[in-house]
Amino acid sequence: MGGGYYSVGIVFSLTPSGSQTVLHTFGLPGDGARPEAALTVFDGVLYGTTYAGGAYGKGTVFSVTTHGDERVLYSFGKTPKDGAQPVAGLTPLNGLLYGTTSAGANYNAGTVFTMTPGGKETILHRFLPYSKKDGQNPFAKLILFNGLLYGTTEGGGKCQEGTAFSITTSGKERTLYNFPCQRYDGENPQAGVTVLDGILYGTTTQGGKAFYNDGTVYSLTTSGKERVLFDFYPPSEYGFGPNTSLVPLKGALYGTTPDDAANDAGALYSITPSGTATVVHSFGVPPDGASPLGGLTNVNGTLYGTTSSGGGVADAGTVYKVSF
Repeated sequence: MGGGYYSVGIVFSLTPSGSQTVLHTFGLPGDGARPEAALTVFDGVLYGTTYAGGAYGKGTVFSVTTHGDERVLYSFGKTPKDGAQPVAGLTPLNGLLYGTTSAGANYNAGTVFTMTPGGKETILHRFLPYSKKDGQNPFAKLILFNGLLYGTTEGGGKCQEGTAFSITTSGKERTLYNFPCQRYDGENPQAGVTVLDGILYGTTTQGGKAFYNDGTVYSLTTSGKERVLFDFYPPSEYGFGPNTSLVPLKGALYGTTPDDAANDAGALYSITPSGTATVVHSFGVPPDGASPLGGLTNVNGTLYGTTSSGGGVADAGTVYKVSF
């Protein structure tokens, strides 16, 4: 989301051995700026979102080929009812791309939208947080499971601490769970949910054990029954404040924390569906990366990820892999 000619981000490719190529530099007039989400492959083309930039300064949806030909498909913010500032990536389904915006529309609470590959946008849902029934400000990518799309909101809901929701492709949205409507529950999920054996799993950046408020790992059924599996609390070898989605691998779930842990630079951890956690790696010993903010990607049993800082004299972040 930073760097490049205009200091507002790039698109790059990377070989498994670490050879990098810059495909596109953001920041020219009308172009997007500050891409915060992962790219999505759809019919051989890469699609993504930018948090800022575009014709109205409120973010874009763009496409880019593997040769670096980039095109702005849509600029958010043309009307007050449109979404703004997308943080999440896109989900392909039935020839369309589904996504969320973290702001815009009703009370600046965000939207769920669809986009054609040619750039035609349709708003499926505008969040209504002050009804105390709906969430607000979705930060995470939607996932598809059994014909429904599932996601989270960082705020809103009955308790004003975030929600988990489902939505149909026609736009019928339902709040599955309100955080934190029980004692010591998680709060403010920024990450999306992941499916493992028919159960949804996710993380919250805050909440958990009393007085700590450092986040949780939780499970959630599709009918809305939630259970806290793990609490982050200091001083913790696991770190705290998890804000990325979990990735399933060999019957366990893997995730990262951006802060604290053994070297005060975050950790990569695994957790079983029953809640047993293990530290896989502690970040921060030079020239290692520090403070992982991006999610993990499973490529043939190897996990790849990024850190927002560390990595030698530049202290500008790394791409890393963890083999098993």
